[in-house]
Amino acid sequence: PKKSREGSTARLDIGFLVSLWEKYETHLRAKNTAEITILNRKINLARFVRFAQKQGVTDVKELTGAHFDAYQKQLSHLKHFKSGNPLTIRSVYDRMALVLLFFSWLTKNNFLLHNPAGTIELPRAPKQLPMHILSVAEIAAIFAQPKLTERW
Repeated sequence: PKKSREGSTARLDIGFLVSLWEKYETHLRAKNTAEITILNRKINLARFVRFAQKQGVTDVKELTGAHFDAYQKQLSHLKHFKSGNPLTIRSVYDRMALVLLFFSWLTKNNFLLHNPAGTIELPRAPKQLPMHILSVAEIAAIFAQPKLTERW
């Protein structure tokens, strides 16, 4: 069997998976990742771990694509805590992507033999137009600006 970086056979329980978060967090900080991004990833991983535990998963080897699909389905049925509306496709995409990034990192760094989330397809995030579209007057004002390439 493949050995993890720790030198032991790669058998990880959920508790050990959480402990690997510290290594991942160190990796993110080395990449100069913003603190709010690190916190957001930690929160989303904790949500997934709670979900997996409720599913009866005690060992990371038990995780399959079906667990990640079920988690994605659960996310799509969640409601926003303030508005009460279902999460947007973008929110589901973001939450899933953060979990998948973590598992991809675990695999690339030999903490897992294979990525159990490797076959998961994320929902297609909608492309959004800018929130503010310039009016005709604003566009005219931009074109009326002096050309900086002209000499005085």
